[in-house]
Amino acid sequence: MDEQIRQSLLLLESVWTTKGLFLNIDLQELIYYGNEELMSQVWLNVIGNAIKFTPKGGEITVALRRNGQTISVVICDTGIGMSPETLKHIFEKFYQGDPTRSADGNGLGLALVSRIIKLSGGTIDVISTPGQGSKFSFILPMPVDSELDTMI
Repeated sequence: MDEQIRQSLLLLESVWTTKGLFLNIDLQELIYYGNEELMSQVWLNVIGNAIKFTPKGGEITVALRRNGQTISVVICDTGIGMSPETLKHIFEKFYQGDPTRSADGNGLGLALVSRIIKLSGGTIDVISTPGQGSKFSFILPMPVDSELDTMI
């Protein structure tokens, strides 16, 4: 999973370097068994949003850790943040908290992210403060050794 997140960051490099964003990356080496394309979509969407909504010179932090039988991924930014009202609706299809940015997307990204994480047996928690940024925390189950035997 660490390599997949790195690849997502590299795919988005032209955007974050243009904005002069500082990346704080702390990725533990982890193997995760899941749908590679779907999980890649999660990281590209959430990191892409962090880049889009963080002003020039801001910071994005991406951390990956194993905690017992779960994997924790945290993506934080020092961007514009979201109002409590926007936060209530971010996982709804076609919802866009900032209508002035409607040309930048269609409002499906976070709805898709939510669905992928739920299908993977995981959870998402979001904390956001207007003017201070957002923090997306993902918890994904780590298969125990007996489950890995049945996956091979």
